[in-house]
Amino acid sequence: MISVIYEDEDVLLVNKPSGLFVHASKLDRTAGASLQELLESSQRQKLYPVHRLDRPTSGCLIFAKSSLATSYIAKQFQRRTVAKSYIALARGWLKPQCCVAPLSRDKGGERIPTKTVFEPKFRLELPYSHGSFDSLRLTCLEASPITGRMHQIRRHLKSLGHPIVGDTKYGQGPINRLFRQELEESRLFLHCASLRFERLDGVTVEVSARTPASFLKLQTYRI
Repeated sequence: MISVIYEDEDVLLVNKPSGLFVHASKLDRTAGASLQELLESSQRQKLYPVHRLDRPTSGCLIFAKSSLATSYIAKQFQRRTVAKSYIALARGWLKPQCCVAPLSRDKGGERIPTKTVFEPKFRLELPYSHGSFDSLRLTCLEASPITGRMHQIRRHLKSLGHPIVGDTKYGQGPINRLFRQELEESRLFLHCASLRFERLDGVTVEVSARTPASFLKLQTYRI
């Protein structure tokens, strides 16, 4: 069941589960129903995704109920007035920092300035050897993207040498395998925890999505 975290006459906000496409995939015909299709079936109305989250990412996602609402909120994303906050689990012990590495839209494309602010929340140390170390050191952090390039948080953390756990595109295979084999966790540890945007009537709305159990169960390794 999809958890609805906010709804009014113009928008529907849900806590997207990891593993679902936001809308039907033209590339993967075996993916099953998309989040949009599931919600339209349960809500019995047409919905329009205003933005997107990668398939393996979970958290706050906005659907509009009309073309007017879609346009109004989409413009806020384009103008970067929507405040977004993510939580992530990254390799190593990360310090507070701002990454401004330029990113391209695709391979060989034009690189443009991008910016993400990273704020560590706490450190973890798992009792599993990794490389030449006797334990695996990780950081649970808050990531606030100021710009909006595809895979920005994932690519920025890779560029800093702190890839996200469970990231099969930009992460580290040995760590991902360790999580699958020892902790039975195969998800990408990236979650959109909160969003702040403006409704059509000008009222500011801030919502948050419950932290996934995959993150919470790692609290036992907190140091």
